[in-house]
Amino acid sequence: GRRRWMVEPAASLAGANWRYAAGRLALVMERHPAWTVFLCAVILRFAAVFALRGYVDDAGGDAVRYLSLARDILMGRPYGASSGDIARVPLYPIFIALHVSIFGASLQWISVTQALLDAITAVMLGSLAVSLSGRSLGWGVGALWAVYPPAVLNSPLIFPYPLQVFWLTFATLLMVRGVRRDSLWRLAAAGALWGAACLTRAGYLLFVRVFAMLPLRLPWRNPLVSRQRRVAGLLLVLVATAA
Repeated sequence: GRRRWMVEPAASLAGANWRYAAGRLALVMERHPAWTVFLCAVILRFAAVFALRGYVDDAGGDAVRYLSLARDILMGRPYGASSGDIARVPLYPIFIALHVSIFGASLQWISVTQALLDAITAVMLGSLAVSLSGRSLGWGVGALWAVYPPAVLNSPLIFPYPLQVFWLTFATLLMVRGVRRDSLWRLAAAGALWGAACLTRAGYLLFVRVFAMLPLRLPWRNPLVSRQRRVAGLLLVLVATAA
């Protein structure tokens, strides 16, 4: 009887502590949703970097081609001289070459940078969804990307997928904010970022017209904004993307 008398208060105290900790965590998540999404995404992606480090070092397939193109850039040879694969867009090989020139031949730093970029993508997706659908639903979208298994597992690999999603999300977020704030420089920057996305995957050029029409279709902050201003935004997007 005495033992039970001692165990029950201890269990009750432990339950109260867990409830308090859960309540504090929920409060932090409510007050700082962007940091919560970012930290969750970073932890999962760094775990993937550690778990897949051997696979990254023994990369094959497309990774070999991207590494070969990066080697051509570093050695000052014509693009694609080693592999003959000159059709691939150059931004990702440049990204690899920049890492190798700064951090050395280890591929793990590329994985770390891609993991960080993909964690930032989760925050940007949440912010974009907040702009379009409200706070609670928006940060739910960011949280979903933070824990989405293909995004987590692809982030450390020598493949342009994390960079592509980063540029596309950043461009769309700037586009929406440019329209909402009547900001032409944001629209120009969005076009430049979409151009960067096209330099990681040429197929995105097929959607440039759809992307450029957004300044005309989204509601501007000032409902009386002139049609000329909307057309100027469209032209800025087109020119920046083409450049």
